[in-house]
Amino acid sequence: MISSSRRFKEDIRRMGSVSNPLMKLRPVTFRYRADPSSLRYGLIAEQVAKVMPTLVVYGRDGRPETVKYQDLPLLLLNKVQQQQRSLRGQRRQNESLRAQNHKQQTQINWLLRHARGR
Repeated sequence: MISSSRRFKEDIRRMGSVSNPLMKLRPVTFRYRADPSSLRYGLIAEQVAKVMPTLVVYGRDGRPETVKYQDLPLLLLNKVQQQQRSLRGQRRQNESLRAQNHKQQTQINWLLRHARGR
């Protein structure tokens, strides 16, 4: 079993933009030739190798063989966290723009009232 404990790890860093290429992956539906009755969901190792080569297991012949599906959840978690940070920033900016808009509308209304002689 591989441990998740910090004491067994070194060179620990945030993932950062490592997960950005995930958005270029193309999930597909497919059927294995050996079991055509069962519809499956997944990725094509050759396509993944072009986008994220470290997410692929290569055969002895050097060709892509399978995807390291066990690594996908952590990459996806990183991507979701990035998007949540971005969303929080957009919400703050939106609130600021709403407040600015409200202030400007109040000023416009005041100017219109005074321009009409009220």
